[in-house]
Amino acid sequence: MLKDECMIPQIVDDIFLAKDCFRGKTKYFMASEKKSQYLKLNEFQYQIFSEFLPYLKEERNEKILNEKCYEISKGKITIKNVLNILYKYNLFEDSKNKSVSKVMIDFNSKKIVEISLENFQKAYSKIFNVMYYILLAILFATFLLTIYEVSFMHEDLINTFKKSVFNWDQINVISILYIIVEIFLSIILHELGHLLVANKNGFIWKSLNISFIWGISPVFFIRYKNFCINRSIDKIKVLSAGVIINILQICVYLQLCLLTQSWIFAIGIYVNLSCVINCMIPLGTSDGYHLLSVLFGFESARWKALTLISQMLNNPREMLKQNSKDDILFMIYVVISYVLGIYGCIQLIKAVLETFNILNINNCVITIVVVGIFTTTTIIYIKKFLQSLKSLQVK
Repeated sequence: MLKDECMIPQIVDDIFLAKDCFRGKTKYFMASEKKSQYLKLNEFQYQIFSEFLPYLKEERNEKILNEKCYEISKGKITIKNVLNILYKYNLFEDSKNKSVSKVMIDFNSKKIVEISLENFQKAYSKIFNVMYYILLAILFATFLLTIYEVSFMHEDLINTFKKSVFNWDQINVISILYIIVEIFLSIILHELGHLLVANKNGFIWKSLNISFIWGISPVFFIRYKNFCINRSIDKIKVLSAGVIINILQICVYLQLCLLTQSWIFAIGIYVNLSCVINCMIPLGTSDGYHLLSVLFGFESARWKALTLISQMLNNPREMLKQNSKDDILFMIYVVISYVLGIYGCIQLIKAVLETFNILNINNCVITIVVVGIFTTTTIIYIKKFLQSLKSLQVK
């Protein structure tokens, strides 16, 4: 019995440590894909874990480990300090705490589809690299052509858009199908851009996910294995790739507008421009937010803010006393981003109702049912989100 009490649990076997030098600063990370965890370390923590983890994987006797920890840290910490971090982030094999993806909690979404991509990437990696170079060539040629047209043919462009005035009489089944295809292409090619650049830079694809934020607004995103341990410059390339592909599509639709003078391709420009703006606004978990977090070194700040909000929900008075002004401001930012997300869902409901009006579907019963479904779903997911936040607090 005494022997068992001196033994620590087995830590997960996929803990990675990473050091990233970027913009004259060094960032340190520890991650576990199995437990869906990553945390930012300071230099001292990184040095301790880099030396101590090999012993933790081989030895489980607490007394022996404590002596080794004391030796490595030169008496600054004990094994209990290390174990507290590992327990806090659920990094033991036999932990009964359920590991939940940070992405899924942060989105507070209902997962519809998750498609594994790792084996697919391994099988066709060389083909994806060829596609990457083809894409680069198309991108370069299209940008040059667009710059030439804007510089020397701007009057023709203006005349084209004047002739491409939208008229409701032109709406038919074929034009609606064209618009649907343009919307899907803006999303699919955006994600393909992320994937091709990630493959080229050595990232491991994990899965393609389709979910509904608050159970209403659809969202597509790619998950990578241990994304945070890659170099910052490579993360920036991957994160910006999707938006660059949308800009490429804008250039292509601009050429098609010039050739056909059709408003349908002007819609393609609008759709992709909306995608660029939506992705680059640094709110929620957008590409823009992640780019800023990498550039300015606050990768784990949003997750920290969610944890602080969780603790505040459980003990508001105590948390207000303990948190710094910066923590409180960041929590306010996170709350505002979620409020804007709910506002976006409301705008989606309005768009659905306006579509019904355009199609001459003005039935009050249908309107009440649609609003009722959307409102009920949103309330349910807000309640689930608050429950998830409360459960984040480490006891």
